[in-house]
Amino acid sequence: MIWMFSRKIFLPCILLLSNVYAEAQPLENWMSFRIAKKLTHKFAMSVEYMPRFTGFFDKEQLWLLRPDIKYNVNNDLELGIGYAYFETSQETFYSKENRFYIQANYRKNIGSFNTMNRLRIEQRYFDEHANLSSNLRVRFQINLIKKLLALNKQSDLSLIFGDEIMYNSRENAVGSHFDQNRIHLGFQCAIGQKLKVSPFYQFTQQESFSGKDRFISALRVNTIFSF
Repeated sequence: MIWMFSRKIFLPCILLLSNVYAEAQPLENWMSFRIAKKLTHKFAMSVEYMPRFTGFFDKEQLWLLRPDIKYNVNNDLELGIGYAYFETSQETFYSKENRFYIQANYRKNIGSFNTMNRLRIEQRYFDEHANLSSNLRVRFQINLIKKLLALNKQSDLSLIFGDEIMYNSRENAVGSHFDQNRIHLGFQCAIGQKLKVSPFYQFTQQESFSGKDRFISALRVNTIFSF
């Protein structure tokens, strides 16, 4: 049953991502290391460090540091506020940024799927690119998670497929427009109650400051340690 389901979901996704991969050379590597601490039964905090590399860990092009605080409304809904600092190398396409954001995380079971949905609204301040000193960006992400097998009572392996769309509202521009779309496919491995490791492939279509689309292909590994 697991193989039949995985084949129906996994193979079409592989064909989709392999088709767009050809436009997204060279391959980048994105890492994420997050530590989450439960403060009370309602409040929690976390800190995330995310370095990105060009080539196969060839050269670090940027990194992001993101602390936040979350409030657990109920079993399904979580609200949060946070800050992110975005540092880049001199050769990179991106600008250095300071970001302040609010977000809502919503969990829902749909049949045999678990869904993880996130809405984030962030105010961004740029150190460079004088024609774009700041903007407001809206991000919506949905993840579909299907448990494949239980390794033991506290560990399991799941298939994960997701999409995140980002939309800019530029304060010094006439209107709003599309920023980028990220599609990802991979696995989520829960190792005990505290550790989750998620390796996956991500394809990004992004509009540059010049108005031209960029295509980014990346191998990502997200690591979360909760206590």
